[in-house]
Amino acid sequence: MSDHSERLSVTAGTDDILGQQRVCEQLWAAVRSDRLHHCYLFEGRPGVGKATVALRLAMAANCLGDPSGPLPCATCKPCRTIAAGQHPDVIELRPDEGKASGTISVDQVREVLRKLALHRHSARRRFIIVDPVDLVRVEAINALLKTLEEPPDGTGWILVTPRVASLLPTVISRSLRVRFRSVPLDELEPWLARRGLEQPGRLARLSLGSPGLAIQLGGGRLEALAQARATLLEALESGPTGLFKYCEKIAASPRSAWEPRVSLCLDALELLLRDAVCCAAGKPERVLDDTQLEIATDWAERLWPGGIERLEGSLEDAHRRLLLNVSPRLVLEALLSGLVVQLGRPRP
Repeated sequence: MSDHSERLSVTAGTDDILGQQRVCEQLWAAVRSDRLHHCYLFEGRPGVGKATVALRLAMAANCLGDPSGPLPCATCKPCRTIAAGQHPDVIELRPDEGKASGTISVDQVREVLRKLALHRHSARRRFIIVDPVDLVRVEAINALLKTLEEPPDGTGWILVTPRVASLLPTVISRSLRVRFRSVPLDELEPWLARRGLEQPGRLARLSLGSPGLAIQLGGGRLEALAQARATLLEALESGPTGLFKYCEKIAASPRSAWEPRVSLCLDALELLLRDAVCCAAGKPERVLDDTQLEIATDWAERLWPGGIERLEGSLEDAHRRLLLNVSPRLVLEALLSGLVVQLGRPRP
């Protein structure tokens, strides 16, 4: 489920937010006691509800419904306009779709700062939701630092990220970190089944407890991920020339073309490494994709323990470099060449 695709059908309260009730209880207690922090950092895997909770928190803080009832009420004017993305005091800062870089630019940040210099229109509390904050350009982040620490009266920030390790320490230190956990499989699987998705158990496992990713997998990404994995494994066995041709092909411009291909490649690699860990730990029954048990077992024998740890670090570094607009071809070549070295001679 996209965090925003169902925003107009929001229900009252937070009972429909899967797997994040503890987070919601803590935040809503701060709303009711009027003790919201000036800058929250929502961190967690993609698709676990961070942006949904951010929007719902803005609604709850400005709700005009019955205070003894659920927050937000979802029916008062502030709730409806915030849910529709039309409230002037709830500003959502996202990557500029008109820019090829896929980042949040300095100009976008300056426009937000200009708005913050003005009085609030009607909200009790103004919110700026930055999603994802790791895509804010470094020079733009520097322009935000003072305002993150000392926002105007009645204004709060919600920074959303799936990769907190990529953020500057100066951003993290100014924020109250809120960790969104993966949804337990015994909650996610029946939720997916109620939505009519086939193989809900497999989708729940492969998504690593992410409702949003599970919905994507059920909508066709599962087949795309399987194809990406097969192509990746073939490239790893094709020698240096074949591997470099593979990297060149999936990283071909423009960004709108290479980004989904590279994302599938990295996701496939992450799942393979995770299953290799399960096999190395003697728990093959916990692999996410039992169709690749032979590969996972082979990788476990070749990589455990130091190789897996190094490759997980390399994978995180690849994500970070892509955010910094390093050439995707160079990023993939470095990552996959290192993987080949760690694996030793490719399997026949």
